[in-house]
Amino acid sequence: MDFSTKAQQAEFLRDAPDFERMLVESGVRIIKIWLDIDKAEQKKRLAARHDDPLKALKISDMDQVAQDKWKAYSKARNTMLERTDTPLAPWVCVRADHKKPARLAVMRHIIHLAAPHDIAAEVDAPDPAILFPFSTAAIEDGRLAK
Repeated sequence: MDFSTKAQQAEFLRDAPDFERMLVESGVRIIKIWLDIDKAEQKKRLAARHDDPLKALKISDMDQVAQDKWKAYSKARNTMLERTDTPLAPWVCVRADHKKPARLAVMRHIIHLAAPHDIAAEVDAPDPAILFPFSTAAIEDGRLAK
């Protein structure tokens, strides 16, 4: 969408892991969650914005561009995930085509990371088919939308 130059993008991908490391070393807990939907679901959600008056305020000129540039956006997503996933600040990915299970998985994940142990122990772990640690293999094996 030309919101940034190639040089700015390269600088971000270079600097983000170092910045996150500094935050973690300063005591900040970083939780990075990538919500992933496939192209067909995105198209359906964008169409719903035109059909539902409660969603009309979400309509943007960028909606169709996002669909048209799906392949390029997916490639950029892959690069971003690969370059910014680190042991100190890892990405978790969520298959978010179905909103309710995705939201529950995210809530469970955050509870397991941030809540006191006795509270976290009472909450089921997220479904690993919905929420999983990022790995390059997820790009190829279909866990992340193509």
